[in-house]
Amino acid sequence: MKQRRQAGTVNTNIPVFAANACQQAPATDEQKVEATSMIPTTISQTNGNGISPRPGRSRLVGGSIAFLVFLGISALLYVSAIQFNRASISMAHPHANDTAVLPITVSLSPLAAPQDASADAKPSFRVNVTLTNTGDITLVILKWWTPFVHGAPAMGIFKVTDLWWGTAVPDMGLMLDYLFPEDGTFVLQKEDDSNNLMLIRAGESVSKEVEIGDPAVLVKKGKKYSVKAKGRWMAVWMGEEENGRYSMKDSIGNRHFESDSVEVQT
Repeated sequence: MKQRRQAGTVNTNIPVFAANACQQAPATDEQKVEATSMIPTTISQTNGNGISPRPGRSRLVGGSIAFLVFLGISALLYVSAIQFNRASISMAHPHANDTAVLPITVSLSPLAAPQDASADAKPSFRVNVTLTNTGDITLVILKWWTPFVHGAPAMGIFKVTDLWWGTAVPDMGLMLDYLFPEDGTFVLQKEDDSNNLMLIRAGESVSKEVEIGDPAVLVKKGKKYSVKAKGRWMAVWMGEEENGRYSMKDSIGNRHFESDSVEVQT
């Protein structure tokens, strides 16, 4: 009898456990339903083509268009400012754009070393520099930073290259601070050459001998080099003024010059 009661007790517990399991199952379904209900409804909405609307994408496209319009307006304002500055420069220098290339050629020719050079003399070589006016009008040139200025080799106006190594020969890199006249006007005396200005008539040439060597340019004795003149004209005036006065505001400036290279030996 005791065994039957124990068996009966066990049997009665089994339905209770099953009932508890059945009662917990609906709670799990409710949790799933509640979790599903938390998903935004906008994702499940579709248009006629079955595509879900994306409000964020519309805002992104609109913002991109506005940014592109802003960039376009900024570019137009920048270009307008550049054109205005160019126009201002042209008005301030009415002759600045008269000619793209000045009718001046620069040429070099090597000169023989002097026969009376001493054995202990520093290494150097000599060249003849020639400026030719190839135009049909007289030119007046400011000599500053040209091959004709005193100290041109030390200023790096003559570019010297070691032919054996193919490397540039260093120079002193001399920098000069020139003083402009108070009113910005240079005066050319009766002669065609003064301290600052030189005059070259149409079709004519002007030449000058220049010695290039140590210490202005660090060349070595008994070596071969190539040399050329290279730089920019600071100021050139087209035509000759009767009073010999040349104002910077009437000049053409910032024009490049470069000669052909010639071979020399120290």
